[in-house]
Amino acid sequence: MYLKYITASLSDLSQGNELVQQLMDPDKGHVKLGFTYTLGQQLVPELITRVGKFHTDDKNQAITFELGQGNSTELLQELADEKFFDLCVVLFFCFFF
Repeated sequence: MYLKYITASLSDLSQGNELVQQLMDPDKGHVKLGFTYTLGQQLVPELITRVGKFHTDDKNQAITFELGQGNSTELLQELADEKFFDLCVVLFFCFFF
């Protein structure tokens, strides 16, 4: 009766251990990056290029990216809800009259 719960718990624990190992190694990992449409034209390609140049060896090839675009409100809501993104780059403009 409890076997399915124990199996599910052990699976979750194993996934958690794998995540901790990935987070502890700065030369490996998968980054889910969200950004606004305007930042996707120059800033994001530059950031990804710099990650590639950060290491002089082939270690950084173990770093992968998953990219998504949207408006600031959508991106921040998805980040807060932990739906998709690990990191979001957004711009906010404040106008004072």
